Amino acid sequence: MNIVTANFVAAGTVDTFDRTAFREALLSAFPAATDAVITSVTSASVKVTTELVFPNAQDASTTADSIARSTPAALSTKLDTTIDSVESVEFRNQLVLAPPPPAPPLADGKGTQGGSSRFSFTPGFIVGAIVVPILLIWCLVCVAVWCCLRRRKERAAVPPPPQVTPSGQQLANIKIQKEENVTFFKTKQQRIDHI
Repeated sequence: MNIVTANFVAAGTVDTFDRTAFREALLSAFPAATDAVITSVTSASVKVTTELVFPNAQDASTTADSIARSTPAALSTKLDTTIDSVESVEFRNQLVLAPPPPAPPLADGKGTQGGSSRFSFTPGFIVGAIVVPILLIWCLVCVAVWCCLRRRKERAAVPPPPQVTPSGQQLANIKIQKEENVTFFKTKQQRIDHI
């Protein structure tokens, strides 16, 4: 980008200075300029600092020479503003870096470029990936608690085996059985002693 910076001193006050009209007059007077920027307007009568932007260095250089050689009266006629003096004119070539090119459009409209990805992480997928495992764990915990409570109820519902107290007849049979065992052992012992 080629820029010509010029400092004009114009008649009037800062309050009455018309920026828009002066900008349009600059572009009209120097048609090779693609833009005119008024960077500051300060008091000293009216000190106007402008930047004219040109697409090529040749036009910028020619314009800078033209402004520098022009008389205030000639510039007043060109710019339709009373110019008392031109304090400085400067030409510079400024390198402007172009912004990076935009990303290529999505080919399938589903968040993937040219189908290179099998799926995309949509908000629904992310929520599902978080919520589903939490629900599964919650269900497993509920089933485990239910099983424990059920087992505890079953144990509480089964009465302990009843204590059977032998009846009189059963006691008599037990005694007879004991006596028979003792007698059996006694007879066996007597036989062993005889041998």
